[in-house]
Amino acid sequence: MIGDGENKEKERISIIIPCHNVEGQIDRCLKSVTGQTMGLDDVEIICVDDCSNDSTVDHLLKWEEKYPENIMVVRCDQNRRQGAARNIGLSYATGKYVTFVDADDWLEYDYLERLSAPLRFNDYDLVLANYVRDHYAGDEPIQLDAKDRGTGGSARSMLIDTDDKREIFLYLQLVPYSACYRLIKKSLLDDNNIRFIEERAYEDTAWGLETCLLVKKVYFAEEYLYHYYVKDDSTVLKKNEDYHADMLYVQEEKLNKLKHCGFFERYRNVLEFEHIRSCYLSFLKVLALRYDDPPYDLFVRLKEHIKENIPDIGDNPYIKEGLDPFQKALLDIVYVPLDEDGFRQIISAIRDHGGL
Repeated sequence: MIGDGENKEKERISIIIPCHNVEGQIDRCLKSVTGQTMGLDDVEIICVDDCSNDSTVDHLLKWEEKYPENIMVVRCDQNRRQGAARNIGLSYATGKYVTFVDADDWLEYDYLERLSAPLRFNDYDLVLANYVRDHYAGDEPIQLDAKDRGTGGSARSMLIDTDDKREIFLYLQLVPYSACYRLIKKSLLDDNNIRFIEERAYEDTAWGLETCLLVKKVYFAEEYLYHYYVKDDSTVLKKNEDYHADMLYVQEEKLNKLKHCGFFERYRNVLEFEHIRSCYLSFLKVLALRYDDPPYDLFVRLKEHIKENIPDIGDNPYIKEGLDPFQKALLDIVYVPLDEDGFRQIISAIRDHGGL
């Protein structure tokens, strides 16, 4: 555990909001951001419009006019997806800490106050909140009752200062890979060249793992402070979209970078296990649940990727201990020749199982 340090002044926070065709949600989001209980004296809000073709920009410019000292609108001349928009926001950010908010989501009004409070006493790399999945589609950013805010756990801190602690941290996946519902130190991102993969969906899965390989001081607030808006036509829920293949591309690029930086060799066992979860099993789930007729060629590419990069899969202790019997059975097929009919049977089994 990390002990309390001296009481410090507030640290400046940059809020980065990527926006694309969110004319119906952006006002709700910005109401929650500008209405923060800690005020805006130490806050900058960077809204990056990713070439919207609806009235999103008009909404953003009105908010910029209302809060000229706090809101900056950056307009892109071509659509390069959320990863590029977040990277552009980072290039403008001047805060010591950064938080990302998706434009159709919203915050509890004391989100910044609650997450920045621990920073008054310690220099954390990451302060993590929790999120609620919210189907509410109204214009106002509704808030949770006090009794519904806690996760049931106690706020705590963690110091990750040895390789053994890092392995446990990664194995338990204590920090989700999403970019949202957290404050993260900007210097950690800048000094280690941690940026989002651009022009692809599922871009934050690689970014999230990179941050987990580098953070040392982490604070878990154990409060639901972020509202994740769930709608049927969201990026991850839409069916039969070509961009679902981006998940595999992002995972391939992630592994290449881990090898180049030396992390893969340093933490081989736990990162092999992580890759089986976030690449192999997760992409099988996408194939089963996001396609009516899953592409067989993507399944072949997935198997070849795993065989090439994790050749001694059966010797990994984390894989032996960390997968349930159904997941282990799916892993066995990596080494089994499987034609298209056999692939369809695997997909049916995953659907019958309700996913992974």
